[in-house]
Parts: sequence; C-alpha cells; structure tokens
Amino acid sequence: MEMRLDDVVLNVIHRSDKRIKKVSLSLENKDEIVIKTPLKFKANQIRDIVLQHKDWILKALNRVPAKNKFDFICGGEIPFMGEKYPLEVDEMCFLTKLHPEKISYRYAKRQWGSCSYKNDISINYMLLQFPLNTIKYVVLHELCHIEEKNHSARFYNLVSLYMSEYKKEEEKLKQKNF
Repeated sequence: MEMRLDDVVLNVIHRSDKRIKKVSLSLENKDEIVIKTPLKFKANQIRDIVLQHKDWILKALNRVPAKNKFDFICGGEIPFMGEKYPLEVDEMCFLTKLHPEKISYRYAKRQWGSCSYKNDISINYMLLQFPLNTIKYVVLHELCHIEEKNHSARFYNLVSLYMSEYKKEEEKLKQKNF
C-alpha cells in the first residue's frame, strides 16, 4: 500500500508471520518501509502504526541511502569498492536452465545467499572476498532452490550434478564466520 507522510510518498510493505511476536518497522530504502507484525493485523492497523511513527520515519529517511540500481544484463558487472566484478548468475542460469524472477546483491549479516518462495535470489556482496569458484557455488546453491526449496538429498544431488566438488566450497564458506 502507498502512504503519504507530509510530502513523502512511501510504499508500505506488510509482512506477517506466526513466528513474529512484536511489531517492527524498518526502512528498506528512501521510498519503502517494511512493517513486520504477528498474524491478523488489518490494513487500518498498519496505517495507524505508520502514522504513530511518522516523526521517526521522516527523520530516518534522511539517513537511508538511495537504493542502488544495477543493470543485471547478460555479461553485466556489479560495482564494489571502486572495482567492477562480472556477474556469475548468467553463466549458472545458462548451465542449469534455472532462472530467478529477480536478482539482488546486498549485504547480509547471516547468510551468503537466499532464494525466496517467489524465486527471487539475493546474493551477499561480501562473497567477493572468496575465490570465483566459491561464488559460483553460492549462486548455484540458490538457483537449485528454484527447483528444490529445501536442503534434502534431492537438493544436494541437483547441486552435485553441476558442481561435483561443491563440499570444498561449502567448507571455505564455513571457515569464514559472520
């Protein structure tokens, strides 16, 4: 839903889950706020929460950087710390014939990559500290979640079909704790 606070228009995203116990607000970027609530919150309650926290939201907007937009075209590159790095997703999509709905690169505190139920893939840009083969493994791992949404034997069989020595890459990731 869209809401106007003073002269700022925000896209309000509501996420609810039975595991959520308290309401939380976070700013994703300059025009998007995420509200996480327990189940059974209605739209008017969400509107009330946003209005109650209007001052905090408007103040916080000044601290949030504009969202980086990258063109993830075939053969594209992602800028990081003054360098440009080639995207490995295209190559792995071609190899596996698995294609995500959306690809994003961002910093994450607890995971190297993720694949949502909508097949949106997110890759932690901190992977750039690893060898290319390790990055390819993470991309492959997330692409395989498009086909198999869990970490079952079928999932790992699919991963090993495209990268037989994936366990070596997993070990490299485990050695680097968050």
